[in-house]
Amino acid sequence: MKKMTTTERRRLRKLEKFLLTVNQERFDMKSFMSRIGGHPRYAKKTLSGCGTAACSLGWSAYLFPRLSAEAYSFEWLADNLFGISLCTGDWNFLFAASWARSDNSPEFAARRIHLYLEKGLPSRWHFSTPESEWRWS
Repeated sequence: MKKMTTTERRRLRKLEKFLLTVNQERFDMKSFMSRIGGHPRYAKKTLSGCGTAACSLGWSAYLFPRLSAEAYSFEWLADNLFGISLCTGDWNFLFAASWARSDNSPEFAARRIHLYLEKGLPSRWHFSTPESEWRWS
């Protein structure tokens, strides 16, 4: 994990706290946003509508609309907002759609963010492994 800037950490902490306010019906790690308008720049408008669900990155675009408009796509949004590159263990731990198969809740997404900010990326973890078995070096 590269060292996050203070601003990147602050943004990720803001997302953590915000996710705890998201209703389960409005959260789904399987898709960035469940409605049409699949670019980060449309997240604020789309997610303000009734019935739209989003994953952690979809809600990130909602929280940070100005910065999200600059992102090439949702896949690259984490790099723009948090300095977390696509196709890394950090990105997978925090944002991968695979989490939908084990715990598809905003609370668990917030929990992973919290652990990441406090301890870093676990040295041993997997989407199907219970949190009690994750290890940090």
